[in-house]
Amino acid sequence: MSFGAIIGWIDLQASEVQPVALLILISTALLGFAQPQRAWLAALIIGGSILAAHLIGPSVGLNPPYEVKPNVLVTLVALIPAFIGAYIGAFIGWSVQKQH
Repeated sequence: MSFGAIIGWIDLQASEVQPVALLILISTALLGFAQPQRAWLAALIIGGSILAAHLIGPSVGLNPPYEVKPNVLVTLVALIPAFIGAYIGAFIGWSVQKQH
């Protein structure tokens, strides 16, 4: 799940949240489609990568270009598009599998 690390790094470089949210949606949808039974895991890992990036990034010299709230747990909001994407992909994956 190197997608999570890449998305976390991109989030620390981005000045806008929309591209990162779109990356989260697309990557989790693809993973949910590929492995519908593990959609929840893909959502947790990729959505949690934003929190990890905000916790680990500053210790290695990577700081986001925007002000980080005092409560870094706000980044858990990334789990929302992660679960939405994962389960849309899983639904499509299950639908395709049923037709075969």
